[in-house]
Amino acid sequence: LIRRLASEIDGVILVDLEAAAEAASPDGVPGDELFLDYCHMHWRGYGRMARAVLPALAQLLPGLDPEAPTMDLEARGRSFHLDPGGNGAQVAEGLRRERDRDR
Repeated sequence: LIRRLASEIDGVILVDLEAAAEAASPDGVPGDELFLDYCHMHWRGYGRMARAVLPALAQLLPGLDPEAPTMDLEARGRSFHLDPGGNGAQVAEGLRRERDRDR
């Protein structure tokens, strides 16, 4: 339904993140390379989805070049001191803090 409506309504741009996740995954099945658990992406997954959004933004924002060089995703992760294995450690720490706060 969403794909059909996007194709029928002028001015609506569909960014197919489902297809982007499948394309970024071995055998087209998204897993640990993008996701922290069954439904939450880790920082690498969000980074790849952000790149998938760039061409749509370029249609809306004159002067934005979706092909312009950007910082390598791994370098970006290091600059934010993110866990090389995803963001599992950060999420686990946040959940521990929430649990302890609620006690």
